Amino acid sequence: MSKKALTKIHVAIIIVVFVVAALGAYAWVNFFPLGPKENEVRVGVLTPLTGAAAYFGEGQKAMALWMADRINKEGGIKSLGGLKIRVIIADTEGKPEVGKAQASRLITEEKVHVIIGALHSGVTLPAAQEAERYGIPFICETSSHPDLTRQGFKWFFRVWGSDAIFARNYFEFMKWLKETKGYEFRTIAIVAEESLFCVGVATEWEKLNLDSTLGGYQIVANIRHPVSPTDLTTEALALKQANPDIVLLTVTPIPSAILWTQALKQVNFFPKALLTCGGFIFPEYLRSVGADGEYVIGREGWSIDLMEKKPIAKQIAEAFTNETGKDMTVYTTTMHAAFVVLRDALERAGSLEPEKIRQALIETNIPGDKIIPPWQGIKFDATGQNIYAMNFMVQVVKGQWRIIWPKDIATVDVIFPAPSWNERAG
Repeated sequence: MSKKALTKIHVAIIIVVFVVAALGAYAWVNFFPLGPKENEVRVGVLTPLTGAAAYFGEGQKAMALWMADRINKEGGIKSLGGLKIRVIIADTEGKPEVGKAQASRLITEEKVHVIIGALHSGVTLPAAQEAERYGIPFICETSSHPDLTRQGFKWFFRVWGSDAIFARNYFEFMKWLKETKGYEFRTIAIVAEESLFCVGVATEWEKLNLDSTLGGYQIVANIRHPVSPTDLTTEALALKQANPDIVLLTVTPIPSAILWTQALKQVNFFPKALLTCGGFIFPEYLRSVGADGEYVIGREGWSIDLMEKKPIAKQIAEAFTNETGKDMTVYTTTMHAAFVVLRDALERAGSLEPEKIRQALIETNIPGDKIIPPWQGIKFDATGQNIYAMNFMVQVVKGQWRIIWPKDIATVDVIFPAPSWNERAG
């Protein structure tokens, strides 16, 4: 056979090989695709359904499922052809190692497109690290430790504020009490349980007190105690002996808030103002302590008073409670905000590619009338922190948390100084 004929045969063979390869690739892609066709938006929600914070987690679970159902009934994500959202709930148990494992499972096994969570700061950090490692957007609904936005994360976006922001709100409130209301006080005590969240809050209070424009008070007691204590009489006696004008107190579990109230009454001490953070603000607290909860002050992201101030607060709160039977709390409020952010980002991304969702989150600019908290809106800075997040201050008046600060949304005047236990008995 001539050399020319062999060359023609070689060319023909090469052409056949290419055609077969192309047909094979076409058949493989169409009949044996590399991955499942996306017919839903999978959202992983990390929250504690067991452990001390299960009450909060159950509320968050209810809000996440309720919001997904609401979005789906309204046509799903329209820019994605009406894809529906499927929420996958993962119980963190309030434990960092469990939260990390659950985040990894949601990403590698459930193939979620976005994670929302995880309530506890100590759980959120390792979970967010997993999301960062895999390049999955993480919307933080509530966790407030300042370090969460100091990690240099690219995929982390916090709807809620940081402890640094909220601690400042306490000192701004105290400054307002002195300058606007004319009340005098010079000494404070700082009390915290030994959890990451509460120690973080207490640390921020200590830092702010060094700022002479906001603080400068004499700290006469600085107390730490274990998480979920069984008795707080010793700590309450220490407060009574120090006799501060104002007590700044942060605990997470509701039982600890109840125990503190009982201990303060037992030793017959109540400061001019008891400024609390954590477990005091939830409905179970007031249901348990009754009238003994009067005059306690706390920071909030939710109050029934908001229903008078914002139409969307009334609309969402009434529908959610009626349809789920769950209480509105700050944690359900922030979960609602997280889903507002999620929906907005997905609509603008028009894709389930992680990077496109991340870019949409970076460009978030949601107006205040779309969310429940009385914020200007939601917009993230370079660290992923919502620049508009803040708290308002509330006080228990006649059995209900009422807004007392800032003035433009206050519904009642602050009661200061608070009556002593003896004065209440009289």
